Amino acid sequence: MTPLDLFSKRQKKLRGQIPDVFVYDQVPHALRVQIVHIWRDTIGSTSIFQTPADNVYKKIVKSLCREYGVFTLAPGNSPEEILANFLLNESDVERVLDCVEVSFLVTEYFRNRVPNYVGRARTTLTVDEAIEELNARFREHAVGYEYVRYEIIRKDSEFLHSEAVKPTLALLQDSRYKGANDEFLKAHEHYRHGEIKDSLVYCLKALESSQSSLRNSGLDI
Repeated sequence: MTPLDLFSKRQKKLRGQIPDVFVYDQVPHALRVQIVHIWRDTIGSTSIFQTPADNVYKKIVKSLCREYGVFTLAPGNSPEEILANFLLNESDVERVLDCVEVSFLVTEYFRNRVPNYVGRARTTLTVDEAIEELNARFREHAVGYEYVRYEIIRKDSEFLHSEAVKPTLALLQDSRYKGANDEFLKAHEHYRHGEIKDSLVYCLKALESSQSSLRNSGLDI
């Protein structure tokens, strides 16, 4: 759902209390709670009779446990409760973003493959609507990340992101630029982890690949 333009939000804007720059080292508790609400509306209802939603939550928790090398992700009596507790209480921001990214990947995978998922899990949001709300909530809290094409990417400024990054990602979806797209996303991943040298290497590789694709198409730059 589209975030409501509440009276309290409008007053904060008038008082200049809305941040002008993004933060990257914290995910506010209110945002985490809003993400849990998005999960419930997109993954759907769980029950003792095992709806498809139960399998989604299980897969997300199992995937994170395996990647982190642990047996238990967080306290809880069900995968849904375990996942929510992890998101609400984890102090490592990168792991919080891992959790969000994996949850959307797994949800989209199941919803595309399980027959009548929407009816059986009683969902109220499509995946696209959930992504739209997630990104709107990131912006609302001035948290500098966005979920784009199956991964969370860092936004360095609203202007740079809207005028440079998003148009580039849209262009690179063309199958002719698959190599450049893969290298561009690797550059993003290295940048997210502060690996600037490796990020620049993949930026140059993406540029070379895109030039090669243009030449193969009869164009050149």
